[in-house]
Amino acid sequence: MDYVTQTASGAISACCTAGDSATPPAMVIRSGLPTRESAESMEFRCSALPATPQTHGTAPSSHDESPCPGPLPAINPTRLAQVTPLQAVSPGTMATPEAERTYTHDPLLPETIVPNEEFRFDSKDEAEEFYKFYAGKAGFGVRITRTRTTVLELSCNKQGHWDYYKPGEERVRERMSMRCECKAFVKVKWNKKKDYWFFERKRLEHNHPLHPSPSVTQYLRLKKNKDPIVMEVVDQMHRCDASHNTTVNVLSELYGGRQNFTFTEMDLRNRKAAAAREERENDIPKLLEFFSEMKGQNEYFYYEVQVDEQNVIKNVFWSHASQRAEYRDFGDVVTFDTTYKTNVYSMPLAMFVGSNHQLQNVVFGQALLQDEQANTFEWLFRAFQNCMTGSRDPRCILTGEKSLKMIFLSTHKKMNVW
Repeated sequence: MDYVTQTASGAISACCTAGDSATPPAMVIRSGLPTRESAESMEFRCSALPATPQTHGTAPSSHDESPCPGPLPAINPTRLAQVTPLQAVSPGTMATPEAERTYTHDPLLPETIVPNEEFRFDSKDEAEEFYKFYAGKAGFGVRITRTRTTVLELSCNKQGHWDYYKPGEERVRERMSMRCECKAFVKVKWNKKKDYWFFERKRLEHNHPLHPSPSVTQYLRLKKNKDPIVMEVVDQMHRCDASHNTTVNVLSELYGGRQNFTFTEMDLRNRKAAAAREERENDIPKLLEFFSEMKGQNEYFYYEVQVDEQNVIKNVFWSHASQRAEYRDFGDVVTFDTTYKTNVYSMPLAMFVGSNHQLQNVVFGQALLQDEQANTFEWLFRAFQNCMTGSRDPRCILTGEKSLKMIFLSTHKKMNVW
């Protein structure tokens, strides 16, 4: 037990003088809990102690007092726990929102953009754009709840209630729904006799606060306006492998700041991802279509494909007309090797490479292979031989494949040492 605790024991009443009780109490922090002790509890001296036993026949002297123990060491204030005062909370913050309270647009909003039954529109789209413009200024989103030939209903995006739970199923989404059964809506109807559209019914009161700040409304779906010309610039930068920050900085210069974007940065990321998915989809039909176009432009373009039992393409070989011509001139020595699976398809890329009269590398043909088995290389060597029909076989080829001797009978094979 430490000395501060000892001061709270019964020894205080026996040792402290009567004058100590008049000392105003001071706040002492012990183990993080505030307690009130006398000011002399930190450092004191005893003024009265029980008399010590005396020997027989000796009267006790009035001046004989046991010496009082020395002063206790003082507490280091830095070791005392600090108590953070509670922050005041306004009553309005603690109050429970009223269930019947409604919210409307800013009273300073011009009446010319507030829906009214007297407004007339030439088309349904014009009425829809008018209400969306008003919603953007008021600070809420819009969803279409009903559309017919003669009727269009537009509601607040927080309209209705979304049930996450289904009978016998657990909740599958962590985020809470923004829908709070807001009743704000407008009903647009077509007057067949006079051929115009008008607001037949409207309710502008919401059961949730509105946020007309531009920093908030720019993220609303109705505020998004993707200019085709700007999006073409974005697509071109994506095709050039420009980083996301570079794209955003360029658009910021065009719009005069990011706060003026009519789209979000996430829209740019989603657009890039969608373009990548579209490029990867139907890649084989696109490749065969490209080969057909090249064959139509130049009859000396050559390609050959191998399919498996399920008629799925396994291997592809192709060679351009210029590559076939270079093989006729410099095809005496050929190097064949496959690169590692560095492409997006994780397929080995096989290349037939030679050297021209200027000691420069020239490519005679290339192929994408499904694997590096012996039968795959045998098919590839036969495809290369068929492509170079009319030309002599290479005199020497540098490779590590044993199936080469079965195809090129008069060719000397040298094993690669790297």
